[in-house]
Amino acid sequence: MRKIKDYPLDFSYIRDYPDRATKTFKKAKPYKDTFIGLAVLEGSFLCENSKEIYESLQIGEKLIVKQVDGPRHSFPPLMVYRENSEEIGKIPSAHSIFPNVLIDRGISLWCYAEAKSFESDILEIAVSINCENY
Repeated sequence: MRKIKDYPLDFSYIRDYPDRATKTFKKAKPYKDTFIGLAVLEGSFLCENSKEIYESLQIGEKLIVKQVDGPRHSFPPLMVYRENSEEIGKIPSAHSIFPNVLIDRGISLWCYAEAKSFESDILEIAVSINCENY
């Protein structure tokens, strides 16, 4: 079993040991805003130019989170975009309930790129979900 003591975390650690990764992240406190959780985005492999995204995405890059418009859901999907409006994935449903409540209450929400992988030409991105201090 691997032990990682310090931030930054690598992709496989976040994916394989989410509880330990979250504890490590909370201890490291790399950002001044409020940490909500870690998640591996869904659908990143569907992005156009996924190799270019992998090569240009910087660890620590701030990302935009938006609720998806469409039929009214109790908890609409949360999509993640780069500053240039390029969509890079979706926050998994299990990780989007509390963030949706915050957005509905008018609290700003964003992500930071924490780790990335491009094995077998499949892009995967792990993010930390954060919000303003409230």
